[in-house]
Order: sequence, then C-alpha cells, then structure tokens
Amino acid sequence: MKKLVAYITTSYPNREFTVDLALSLKENGVDSLELGVPFSDPVADGPIIEKANLLALKNGFKIEDLFYVTSKIADKIDTLYMGYMNPFYHYGVDEFLKKASSLGVSGTIIPDLPYEMAQKYEDSFKKYNIICAGTIISNI
Repeated sequence: MKKLVAYITTSYPNREFTVDLALSLKENGVDSLELGVPFSDPVADGPIIEKANLLALKNGFKIEDLFYVTSKIADKIDTLYMGYMNPFYHYGVDEFLKKASSLGVSGTIIPDLPYEMAQKYEDSFKKYNIICAGTIISNI
C-alpha cells in the first residue's frame, strides 16, 4: 500500500496555523503527517527546515504547543513526531511517550537516536505502542 506523507514544523509560524495546515493536508490527500519538533540545533536538516525550526522557537514554541496541535489533529490524520532526541529526553522520554500515546501519535522519527540509547528506551516505546523509526527498535 502506498501512502502520501507530509512534513510540517510545529508552530511555524504559530500553532493555530499548524493545525489548519495539517487538516488541509488531510483534506487534500495526505495519509500521514510528520509533525516536526522544533530544536535549536537541527544539524541533520537542510536550510529550509532549519530556518522553520529557528523561527518557531523565536516565536515561542514550547513542547505544550506540540501536544496542543496533536490534540487537534491526531484523530483525523496519522501523526508521527519527527525531531531530535534532546526535546524527548528533556521532557522525560517515558512521560513524553505516555503523553504522545494518549493523544494518538503512532510513531516517532528521531534521526540522532543512537542504537545503544534506543535499546535503553525500547520498553517505553513498546509500552506506549509507539513506533520508533530510524533505529533498530520497532513494534510494527
């Protein structure tokens, strides 16, 4: 089965725009949405995503904004979080996954999550039924 997947940076330019854009993408055929988690040092991203991250942060992005957007969209479109490990770790990985799961998030993409650290959190990802792409762990 083929799916159309889109990516947007949360809270760029603000969280209400993010909600509206996500729902518009769904209405226009997008099956899954990678909801970007802004981070101050997006070293693995290109200049456009880096700029969106930095502008979202400059505009006051907080993790609670991510959860707010998710609460408005996840029951309408398959939602995954894409971001660096630092915000997940800073919030508390287990608590972050618990909250994400309660909101209906189906997976994460964490490109800088090393294999060794991924193993440490494998039980948490499984406990909350969230797929972690980009590492060895997965409960697909």
